[in-house]
Amino acid sequence: MNSSRKPKKLIKLIIFFNVPIYYTQNEKYFSADFINALDFFLEVAHNVEYLTLCIPASSKGNGPVKIDMPDNMNILSLPYYCGEFGLLKQGYKVIPSLLLIAIRKIIKNYDAVGIVAPGIISSIVAPTVHFFHDKPIFFIVRGDKQKTIHFAFKNSFYKRDFIKSVIYLTDLFLRWLLKKEKTIMFTIGRMETYNYVKTKIFTLSPVIPNSIISQKSDFSIEAKDILYVGRLSGEKGVSDLVSAFAEIIKEGYDNLTLHIVGSGPEEKLLRTKAIKLGILKKVKFHGFIPRGNQLWNLFDKSQIFVLPSYTEGLPRGLFEAMARGLAVVATNVGGIPNKIIDGENGLLVRPGDVRGLKEAIQKLIQDSELRRRVVTKGYKTVSEVTFQKQAKQMIEIINKKLLINKQ
Repeated sequence: MNSSRKPKKLIKLIIFFNVPIYYTQNEKYFSADFINALDFFLEVAHNVEYLTLCIPASSKGNGPVKIDMPDNMNILSLPYYCGEFGLLKQGYKVIPSLLLIAIRKIIKNYDAVGIVAPGIISSIVAPTVHFFHDKPIFFIVRGDKQKTIHFAFKNSFYKRDFIKSVIYLTDLFLRWLLKKEKTIMFTIGRMETYNYVKTKIFTLSPVIPNSIISQKSDFSIEAKDILYVGRLSGEKGVSDLVSAFAEIIKEGYDNLTLHIVGSGPEEKLLRTKAIKLGILKKVKFHGFIPRGNQLWNLFDKSQIFVLPSYTEGLPRGLFEAMARGLAVVATNVGGIPNKIIDGENGLLVRPGDVRGLKEAIQKLIQDSELRRRVVTKGYKTVSEVTFQKQAKQMIEIINKKLLINKQ
C-alpha cells in the first residue's frame, strides 16, 4: 500500500485592504505610517503560491516603517486615501478603480478573494466579484467600525452620523452576502457584533511575530515605568489613563513615570490635561515610534503596560507588551477578554472606570509576585497568537471551508 499522498496545491489569493502605503517610482521600496495587519499578510504570503494586495498607495511620501515584500507578493495600487472619511472624499477616484479591478479577468487567476469589511470596499468589490466571476470570497473584519467612528468624529455629528449610516448599510449588505455558498468571514479577535451565520465566521488572533518574544527573569525590580503605546484618539481612553495616573501620584507614588507613545488628534488635549493635573513632569510624550529597537527598548525598560480603550479588535500593542515581559492592564472590550483572563495573565477593568484603572495599576505596583504570575502566563498566551501560527490557520480554514470543492 502506497502511503505517500499528493501534497495540497498552494493557492493564489488577492486581498482588497485599506491600509495605505508609499512606494518609490520603480516600486523597489515600500513603506507605511503603520503596518498593523499588513505585516500579518506578509506572513500569509509564505503559506500561499501567490498573494496580491489591492490597497491605497502613493509615490508622494515616505512612511517611517519599511515593508519587506516577499518575492511571491504583489501590490495592486488604488488611489491614495487614509481612513473611511478619506475614502469618501476620494471616492470619485477610488470607486471606479475598485470596479475596474473587480471586473477584470485578472480575478479569475486567483483561487479566492479577500475583502476588508464592512464598508464601501466590501459593498463594491464583493457583489462585483460574486456576479462577474462567481469566486470564493472571504471577508476580514478588524474592530467595531461603529464604535470607532463614534469616537473619531464625536465633535462632528454630521460626519459621524453620515459615516455610521454608510457602515450600517454596508453591514446589512455583508450579512446578505454571507448567506451565499462561497463566502466566509474572519474576525481579528472574537466580536459579538458579528454573531450571525456563526458557522461561517472564524476568529483569528494574528498579533505578533515570533522574533519579538523576549523573556524577563527578574521581577524584583521596582515598578516605576508605566507604558501606553497606540493612537492618541478618544476611543483609546488615554485621557482616563492620565486621570488614573494623577490619582496614583497624589497618593504618594512620586517615583513613577507614565510613558505615552503614539500620535493622534488628542495629543494636545492630553498634554493640556497633564498640565492642569500638575503631572506633566511625570508624563513623557514620546510621539510615534516605529516598531524596532527604540520601541522594544522602551518596552524592556517598563514594568506595566496599560490599554484603557473603549473599543478594540485584538490590540497588537497589548500582546507586544506581554511578549516583552510586561504585566498588562486592559479594558474588557472587543477581543481582549477572550485572550486576557482577569488575575491570571493580566488585569481587566471596565472601559471608562478611572477608579478601577487606578486600583489595577496600584495592585501591580505593590505586588511583585502578582506581576511575576501575570507575566509568566502572558508568555504562554502570546505563543498562541504569532503571525506564523495564525497565518497557517487562516490558509487551512480557506482550504477546508471555502475551497473544499476545488481541493
